[in-house]
Amino acid sequence: MARPLRKTKIDGTPYYRREVVEAEIQELSTLNVTELVRRSALWSSSVAGFVSPEALVYFVRNLPDGNHRVKLTEQLLGRVVRRVPRATDAGGHTASLTKMNIREDVVDHFVDLLLDDRDGYNDRLDYYEVNFNSAIAWDRQDASARHWT
Repeated sequence: MARPLRKTKIDGTPYYRREVVEAEIQELSTLNVTELVRRSALWSSSVAGFVSPEALVYFVRNLPDGNHRVKLTEQLLGRVVRRVPRATDAGGHTASLTKMNIREDVVDHFVDLLLDDRDGYNDRLDYYEVNFNSAIAWDRQDASARHWT
C-alpha cells in the first residue's frame, strides 16, 4: 500500500488519492526503477504506459536519493512547465515579460515545495498527489494575480 497522505481538510478528514492513482502507484511499485524512469518519460496520457503526474509526485517524494530520483524529478518539472502557458505568442515572435514571470513563479514555487519536502515532510505537496493539474492551475492563478496587478 502506498504511503498515506498526512494533510487534512478543514473538517478534519484526511486527503486521499483517487482510486485509479492508488492502483497505478501499486502497479508501478512492482516495476524496477529503470522501467519507471523510462515510462515517466512517455508523454501524452493516451500512450500505453503513461505515468500520471500524481503518481510521479508520489515516487519523487518517496524514492531514495540517487540518479533515478533526479531523472524522475526532471520529468515531473517538465510536467509542471507543460501546464503553464507559454510566454510567447502563437507565432513564437513576441514574448511577454509578465507571462515569463508567471511561468517562473509557478515553477519556482513547485521547486521550493519539492526541496522543502526533501528536508522533511511538507503536507502542502499532498494536494499535488491528489489532483496535480488543479494544484498547478491554482498556482498559476495565484501567480497571475500577483503579476498582472
